[in-house]
Amino acid sequence: MDHGEVVWAGAMGEHLLTVESEGGGDPRQLLGDAMGAGPRLWDVIWPLELIADPGRGPLSTVYQGERPWVVIGFVSGGDVLAAPLNEATNPKRFTPVLAPDEVSMPGSSKESQLELAHVWSFPRSVAAVGSVAPRARGRLLQALRSYF
Repeated sequence: MDHGEVVWAGAMGEHLLTVESEGGGDPRQLLGDAMGAGPRLWDVIWPLELIADPGRGPLSTVYQGERPWVVIGFVSGGDVLAAPLNEATNPKRFTPVLAPDEVSMPGSSKESQLELAHVWSFPRSVAAVGSVAPRARGRLLQALRSYF
């Protein structure tokens, strides 16, 4: 947080973080307000590793490593907020399932679930490799609003 705006988000183990907020604002509310908006909403991105030097040891998140992410919002400065796509093995309220034809990207051929509880921010320069089909967007937006 910086002067009441979300500038970075990461779904890391809270034991790794010191939470500070300058300038007021509830971080959870502001993060929720950042969801479901922005010019890159529904892009599928492939940001590679979550950290610059993966050899430094384990990161406290199950989603480190290379995987596709779906843009679900934005932070101040224009960087994107995204949630990882995972195999659809354990659907819950906060993991909406997408059919194979609802995610357009190279190699997409199976059901996946969007892990809303694992939001991460990425530079706006990360290129899109695909997108979520228009017919799934309303359902995902409803899940975002319900969860956040």
